[in-house]
Amino acid sequence: GHAHGPFPRGDMVAGNPGTWLLHCHVTDHIHAGMEATFTIEIKLFLAPPRRISTSLTPLPAALLSTDK
Repeated sequence: GHAHGPFPRGDMVAGNPGTWLLHCHVTDHIHAGMEATFTIEIKLFLAPPRRISTSLTPLPAALLSTDK
C-alpha cells in the first residue's frame, strides 16, 4: 500500500551496515515512542553507478533509480 498524507519518500544508498535509529529531533516525539530502527545488512554487492559524483551534492535521481 501507499501512505496517505504528508509523508515524503526518500531514497538512499545504504553502505554502512548496522542498526540505525530513525527519528526526528523533537524530543517529545522520542519520549512518546515515535521512533524506529532499521538494519542494513550486506547480502549482495551491486555494481557501482556508471558515473560517480565527486561533489558533495546528492547524486542525480537517474543514478539512484531502481527502475530499469
